[in-house]
Order: sequence, then C-alpha cells, then structure tokens
Amino acid sequence: MAARPVRWLFGDQLGATFLDAPDQQVLLVESRRVFRRRAFHRQKAHLVLSAMRHRAAELGQRCTYLTTDTYREALDQVDAPLSVVQPTTWAALHFVDTLAGERDVERLPARGYVTSREEFSRWAQGRGRRRLLMEDFYRDARTRNDVLMRGPEPVEGRWNFDAENREPPPRSGRLDVEEPWWPDEDEIDEQVRADLDAMERDGVRFVGEDGPRRFAATSAEAQHALDHFVEHRLPTFGRYEDAMLVEDRWMAHSLISAPLNLGLLDPLEVVRAAEEAYTAGDAPIASVEGFTRQVMGWRDYIWNLYWYLGEDYRHDNALGARTPLPAWFRELDPSAPRRAACPGPCRRSGRSGGRTTSRA
Repeated sequence: MAARPVRWLFGDQLGATFLDAPDQQVLLVESRRVFRRRAFHRQKAHLVLSAMRHRAAELGQRCTYLTTDTYREALDQVDAPLSVVQPTTWAALHFVDTLAGERDVERLPARGYVTSREEFSRWAQGRGRRRLLMEDFYRDARTRNDVLMRGPEPVEGRWNFDAENREPPPRSGRLDVEEPWWPDEDEIDEQVRADLDAMERDGVRFVGEDGPRRFAATSAEAQHALDHFVEHRLPTFGRYEDAMLVEDRWMAHSLISAPLNLGLLDPLEVVRAAEEAYTAGDAPIASVEGFTRQVMGWRDYIWNLYWYLGEDYRHDNALGARTPLPAWFRELDPSAPRRAACPGPCRRSGRSGGRTTSRA
C-alpha cells in the first residue's frame, strides 16, 4: 500500500484550509538561506518564524519541522511522497515544478483566496478588449459569492461607498475607538528572538527591530483579532479608511492583513463576519463594504494579476523608467534590477486599473 503524501506547507500556508484531513502528516521547513538572500525586516522575520513554530507545536507529532540551510537539504531527509498547495511566488512555483520532475510530488491548486486563478482567468478573458478594472472584478466576485447582495443587486442599491469613506480625521489627532487586541508573547517568541540574535552574530542582516509582537501567529489569535475588530472597530473603519494620523498608528484598522497572508484566516470567512455585523445592524454598510472591497476585491485582484500577467511582466517597464534605484535598496536586495521598473499593474497600457492600496 502506497504511503500517504506528506503535506509540505510553506510559511504562508499555516491555517486549516491548507490541510485535507485531521490526521494529515505535515512538513515545515525553516530555511536559513532565505534570510541571507535579502534583508528582511526583523519584525517580519520574527512573525513568520513564530507562526511556523507555533503551527508545528499545534500539530505535535503530525509535524516534521526541519531547520536547514536550504529547502533541498530538508527535502532530502524526507522519503515519503509529498503534496504541495501552489505557493505564492513564481520562484517557489518553479522550485516545486522542478521537484515534481525528480520525485513524487502532488501539486494542488492555490488556496487562501476567494477567487481562484481559473475563475479570474475566465473573468479576464471574458472581457474581450475591455481593460481590466478592479471595480468590475470586485462586483463580479461579490455576485459569484453572494456577498452583500439582495438577489442580483447589491444591498442598499449601491456597489461602492467610497464617497462616504473619505472623511478627514478628527482634529484631536486620534479616533475614539477601542485599542486593537494584542497577542501575548510566549516562550516560542522568546526562542525565535534569541535565534534571530544568533543569526545576526553569524552575519545575517536584518532591517529594523522586532518586539513586542503585534500580529497574530496562530489561527486562534487571528480569530480573536478578527472578532475584536468586528465588534469594536469595524463600525468606524470606513469613514476614515483613507486617513492617516501621526498620533494614532492603528486608527480603526483590523491588523489582520498579516495573519491573512500567513494563511491563518480564510478570507471568505472574514468577509462573512463583517457581513453578519451589517445584517445585525452592528456596522454601517459603508464600513462593511469598504472592508469587503479590501479583502475580497483588492487582495484577490492583485494576487491574481500577478499570475495572469505572467512572469515577465515585471520586466515590461511600460512607463520607461530609467532612474537608478538607490544604492541602499540594492544593498538590501542584491537581486533587484538596477533601474526602477513600472510601479504596478494599474499602469500597464490600460490593461488594468482601479484602487490598489489595501488598508484592511
């Protein structure tokens, strides 16, 4: 009888949606070369490693956790067949494809987004010569998933409440909302911080400082942060969505972008939680629609464009930028091109467009 594949999880695939059975065996790999390739912000490095190690602790004996210099060194220690959910970068995808030609690797479609690559491709190709617009994609996604809809029409007869979500911040310099929920650090966080210190002594360069940890590192923490946001901060989120305040760092934002991108929350469940608050009369439509637009509109749109426009898109330089990138940036990322390229898919010869800044 063939051995069941071990689910190899990347560091942004840490939630339950990336597993298929309650007894599934899991492989997590902590590659030190990743931190030598380019300079990470130390706070990000701490969060990712903390989340990976917390997930390993949750899985217990179901998880094989390997710390090696490279991914290949870790995979050489695993004899069982592997299954892999599509990773989130072209480089990682090519690595998985290469492995699949060398050993038994089951490659699974991407997870962690509301709209799949196939659904996005059908939508984009169905537009013919019309340019890609985030607003149109967002309306299609709402319709497909029946989010904030009343039959075929949006609730309250409008798709977009941006006009209500551009109020200037109060002159007091702070919003009158409850402070975000903060996670408590534990011994795993302490050990990660000690390991980062050791890496720095060995010559690994980080940018900035970490601590205390501000973002959820487990699914339970992420759910707690989401619940707290929906109850205490979502009603105020929309009005000042575009505002920034020097004295109020968090304003009414959710602080769930990081756990979402670690795979600790399902984005459609996040949207449903906000929708339920609107249905119950606990949050106004402008706030809920604005938040929904960020989670299942902007986030999915940009991620799917990354794949749809192709791997060579980053070399197009549609605006003809010729200004050399600053030396300090090239020092942080030696793989970066020497000259600035097109700043984003919204600028590409009218092929896409719409709002592209997430503030969830």
